[in-house]
Amino acid sequence: VVSWEFSSQSGADVKATLVLQAHILDGWKLYSTTMPDSLPNSRVSLDSSASATITGIEEQGKLESANDPLFRNALTRFFTGDARWIVKIQPAAAAGTGGKLKGSVTYMAIKKDSVVGPIEVPFRYVVNADGSLAAQSTELKETAASGSLKLSTIDVLHPVNDCGGTGAEDTRSKGLL
Repeated sequence: VVSWEFSSQSGADVKATLVLQAHILDGWKLYSTTMPDSLPNSRVSLDSSASATITGIEEQGKLESANDPLFRNALTRFFTGDARWIVKIQPAAAAGTGGKLKGSVTYMAIKKDSVVGPIEVPFRYVVNADGSLAAQSTELKETAASGSLKLSTIDVLHPVNDCGGTGAEDTRSKGLL
C-alpha cells in the first residue's frame, strides 16, 4: 500500500532532520500525522532508547481534506501519490555521537471502504561525529554463507565427549524401533 524511503538532511535550526518519503499506491489515501487519535492517523515515533525528541513534523505533498462516511462523516486529512515528511529532531543535552537513532512510522491508509493499519515500519539512523544523521537499512540481509550450514568438523562416529548412553550400546543397532 505504502512504501517508505528514509534519508536525512541538515537543518538551520536543528542539527539534523529525518526525511520520510512515502510512495502511495494508486487509489490509496495515506492519513496525515495531524489527524487525532480518535480517527485513522499516521504517527512518527522514536524508540524509548533514543537520546532525542521530535520537535515537529512538516508534511509535504498533496494533502487533501474530505468528510468520510466510514467515520461518521468526520473530516479526514490524507495524501495521495507521494508524501514527504520532514521530522525535526532535537538531541538530548547529554547525547553523544556515534550512536544509533531508531524509531518507526505507524500509518493507516484507505482505498474505498478498505482500511489498512496501523502498520508499523521501523527506521534506523546512525549519528555521525558531527551530529548529522545517516539512514541505515532495517531489512534483513542474506549472506552467501547463509544458504548452507557446513558441518565438516563434526564427527558423529567419534564425538568429543561420551554422552547420552552407558558406552555399552552397539552403535549399529541404534534406532527408534
